[in-house]
Amino acid sequence: MKVDLTAPVVTGGAPARGADANGWYNHAVAITFSGSDQTSGIDFCTSTTYGGPDSATVSLAGKCTDIAGNESNVFPYGLRYDETAPLVVGANPERSANAAGWFNRPVRFDIVGTDVTAGIADCPSVTYGGADSATATFSGVCRDQAGNSATRTFGLKYDSTPPSISGLQTTVGDRRVALQWTTTDADSVEIARTPGVGAEQTSVVFRGPGDRFLDRKVRNGVRYLYELRIGDAASNGRSRTVSAVPGFRLVSPAVVRVRRPPLLRWTRVPGARYYNLQLSRGGRKILSVWPSRARYQLKRRWTYGGKVRRLVPGHYRWRVWPGFGRRSKGNYGKQIGPETFRLVR
Repeated sequence: MKVDLTAPVVTGGAPARGADANGWYNHAVAITFSGSDQTSGIDFCTSTTYGGPDSATVSLAGKCTDIAGNESNVFPYGLRYDETAPLVVGANPERSANAAGWFNRPVRFDIVGTDVTAGIADCPSVTYGGADSATATFSGVCRDQAGNSATRTFGLKYDSTPPSISGLQTTVGDRRVALQWTTTDADSVEIARTPGVGAEQTSVVFRGPGDRFLDRKVRNGVRYLYELRIGDAASNGRSRTVSAVPGFRLVSPAVVRVRRPPLLRWTRVPGARYYNLQLSRGGRKILSVWPSRARYQLKRRWTYGGKVRRLVPGHYRWRVWPGFGRRSKGNYGKQIGPETFRLVR
């Protein structure tokens, strides 16, 4: 006769694999219990698979049965289980964007996450300094202690490229300086002038939208420095400087073709009733006329000094005197010019 009245003893439980991260399991794991029996021997022990719910205090029960049919006491086996990804809840910039919501240089975002069960292990910061865009994006990642991870995309407005300035030029006249320019991506424009208004060393004489400005508060013969400053919505800025000396001046083409006689122009002198324009070639005067307007259209042929003169290829020099009152009085102002132009075929 074989007699076994003694229950077996459970000696422990063993997982089919090691923990996935930091002692946590993040997907189903098989647990097999083992035991011993001194008389009839072990017939079988509990084998189970755990796949949830998430808990930091999972408790599994296992037992063994011997060949005689005796059952052991329940043996507890504990593990930590979390298969749920964390939540990426935010991205905090190291500094605020400008008033319009733009960033204009690389900015670090500290990623914020939360995890109910295992807790957050790491949410690496992300620095964005990439392509300019009003709809730029970057991804934030968080990992929990169980090895689960989650990603979330965040948006921002980024522009690190200053606006451009081209074609900045001045045109001077009698107590006036005209500026003209072209900008790209400019949100604000201002012009600072040195010397400034009144006793100021430097004054802002223009502020607002536009691509031109006429400064009427200047004195002839004074050199003025104009600084054009522009900015975009992202607070990027650029500036360029140009100088000008207001006064009467000749407006002369540099190069003219013979078949198209040039139109000679100059700045109008207040109070002048007529002008004396003189043209020379090779050091000899070949034309003297008295137009009433601040312009004169040259002809291909004319008479001067009893000789027929013609426009031929070469270098020409011209100057103008403003006349006041009756022409017979010969009351002329200060000479304007000289200027030169070249005639080509």
